[in-house]
Amino acid sequence: MTGSSMRAAISAGVKYQQHHVNICGNIFANVPKMAFTVSARPCLAPNLLQNIRKFSSQAVTKNLHLMTPEDDKPKVDQKSLAVQIKNERPLVVFLEWMAAHRNHVKKFTDLYLGSGYDVLVAPLKPSQLLFPTSGSQLVAEELIRFLAVNPTYKRVVVHGFSVGGYLWGEVCLRMNAHPGLPNQVVGQVWDSLVDVVGADHGIAAAIFPKNDVLKRVVQTFIQFHLWMFQNIATKHYHASSACFHHPPVKAPALVLTSRGDPICSFKEMMEVVDCWRDDDMKVMVKTWEDSPHVGHLRKYRAEYIAELNRFLESIHLPVVHDKEKSTIPSKL
Repeated sequence: MTGSSMRAAISAGVKYQQHHVNICGNIFANVPKMAFTVSARPCLAPNLLQNIRKFSSQAVTKNLHLMTPEDDKPKVDQKSLAVQIKNERPLVVFLEWMAAHRNHVKKFTDLYLGSGYDVLVAPLKPSQLLFPTSGSQLVAEELIRFLAVNPTYKRVVVHGFSVGGYLWGEVCLRMNAHPGLPNQVVGQVWDSLVDVVGADHGIAAAIFPKNDVLKRVVQTFIQFHLWMFQNIATKHYHASSACFHHPPVKAPALVLTSRGDPICSFKEMMEVVDCWRDDDMKVMVKTWEDSPHVGHLRKYRAEYIAELNRFLESIHLPVVHDKEKSTIPSKL
């Protein structure tokens, strides 16, 4: 392209842009200016902006994750498991159910985080349950160590689900070496509790709830496992169950259960409640007729939160606020 032709092209382009601007100016002249106001803020309603919370998550070990209602991740010493926290908030020890989905867990953790709690999440894998000495007992030891080296968490609430009760039994078996720990726990919430002893059907249903063939395979395997590995696994299940029925932690408890739960035995759960009451523990029980296993919150959200808040108020802890409709970008 020659110099003259280039200048002609540039001149034509400038004239086109001026003409285009004039047209646009005429078109938008009569449109309200608010519709085209440019703002540096996100295009969200003010009330929604106020409800957005950012939470931080930090791996304490490969099994434990600590979540806090702050932007900055909590600083954790990986050797001692000591945590540097800015505020003395209550801590929820969240004991997951088997094969829990992240989005389902978030329904609970976001509830606590949005109300000023820290949350320590402890998953339990099927392999860790089947082989306690190399699995669940290591998780229990990490939980004990975390609570022991972080005495600033003076108000601990255990919120456990399904086989999480077995894991807490393993924790309780180790509390003799830490006599101060039972006093740190001020409350317990147990949702769809399953006793591992004799719960082969329940565990199989938890892993494969919709596949009857695989469910029977898993059930048969668990029965064989309990028979074959008496010293490696079964005796530990019995020890944990016995300790859970008469635990060293006597903090008040809230039990959430359903008569229609195919995995959690309502009769066995009430037997545990009777044992606790015999030990002079204060126990509140909420029973639904038809909610599924660990599905009480999903089906009866308002009732669930009301019962939880009634319990939290009774132990002088902050109530939780339901912000399900808000954007809460927490990560596990």
